[in-house]
Amino acid sequence: MPGTSAADLEELDIGTNVKLEFPEGSSKIMNLRITIKPQDGLWKGGTYEFGVTFKASYPHEPPKVTLATPCYHPNLDKDGGVCINILRKDWKPVLDLNSVIYGMCLLFDEPNPGDPLDIACAELMRKDKSAFERNVDSSMRGRSVDGRSFPKFR
Repeated sequence: MPGTSAADLEELDIGTNVKLEFPEGSSKIMNLRITIKPQDGLWKGGTYEFGVTFKASYPHEPPKVTLATPCYHPNLDKDGGVCINILRKDWKPVLDLNSVIYGMCLLFDEPNPGDPLDIACAELMRKDKSAFERNVDSSMRGRSVDGRSFPKFR
């Protein structure tokens, strides 16, 4: 049966910076919303909402994760794409929602310019970290960066 169970959700080990929203009264959860508020680093103060959809083939295939909140980040793109290895080539059926949430939180702690979705952002991060950090700060202040608009968090 696809999805994750309510019992699985009760076993999650998530921090105070993560909030889950899911439909009540169902034994299998097919869709849920995860909100992450980074407590440290460049994206501190932001609130990022992700949608998680479990496929019929779960746990043999990873859930689909999309970002609803625009974010200037090498591993997140303007279309809501999320680049975490465990959501692609490194997925194994023993991984669970807790692993996915941990990976999503890790994106904000350790962005990976070596495996980007936003190529220009990643290139700037590799070549000029100060300019990259200024762009992140500008995006967090609600300013446009590279022609993209961002919500104001600071």
